[in-house]
Amino acid sequence: MENARRLPPTWLMGLTNAPFGLTGGFCAVVIPELLAAHGIPAGHVAAIAAAILSPGFWIFAISPMLDAWLSRRTYAVIFGSLTAVAIAVTVAHPDRPGLVEAVMLPGFAAAMLYQGSVG
Repeated sequence: MENARRLPPTWLMGLTNAPFGLTGGFCAVVIPELLAAHGIPAGHVAAIAAAILSPGFWIFAISPMLDAWLSRRTYAVIFGSLTAVAIAVTVAHPDRPGLVEAVMLPGFAAAMLYQGSVG
């Protein structure tokens, strides 16, 4: 009998979705609250949140790159790290809406690409 490859437990495989879900929640709930707490007008907060969440509509155009060049595991590490860095920068500088938008738009795109690489 050949050595059977041992599979990780199901709950661990499901946990790989956590970075995508947590980043989506951060972008949809926490960022608007952070910006509003720093006195940013509601219309501006809505525009920033809409821009940050926009990769949900257009990321499919660049997702085919996940099948070229690097392994999906490498892409997962890269995009997961980029997502974490984007969130850390946003938490450190919530009073700068331009920076929040500039960092979290590619950060959420990285989270979506992370999901594509592990899903």
